[in-house]
Amino acid sequence: MSLDTTLYGILAADAGIAALAGTRISPVFDETPGETRDRLVYQQIAGSREYSCDGQGLARGRYQITAWSATHAGAGTLAEAVRALLSGYHSGSVLGVFVRDQGDVPNLDPDESARQYGKYVDIEIVLKET
Repeated sequence: MSLDTTLYGILAADAGIAALAGTRISPVFDETPGETRDRLVYQQIAGSREYSCDGQGLARGRYQITAWSATHAGAGTLAEAVRALLSGYHSGSVLGVFVRDQGDVPNLDPDESARQYGKYVDIEIVLKET
C-alpha cells in the first residue's frame, strides 16, 4: 500500500474520527460553498525511501493533516482526535507514526459568513514495503 492509502485507511477506520468528520477525509479541500461541516485534509510534505539489498525497504512520509471546522473549538477537538489516534500508532506494515508539530492555520476566507477554523497536526509515518 502507498503512504497516502495507508494514512487514509487509518483515519477512516477510527470511530472517533468518523463521529467528528464522517467520510470527509481527503487530500484536497473539497467544500461546497457555504458548507461548514468538519473535515480532515491531508497533504504529503516530504517523503523518502530506504532500501536494502534484499529488496525490502522503508517508506517515510511527512504529512500535514488539517482539521477544519466552523468553530475554533471544533477544529481543536478534531485535531486532538487525530493526534491521539496517530501518536505512536503502529500496526502491520506501519512501523510507526510520530507527531512532529501542531498549530493553528489561518481561515480560508476573510468573508465572515464563510469562516472556517483550522488546526494542523504534522506527522511522520514509517511504512515497511515489500
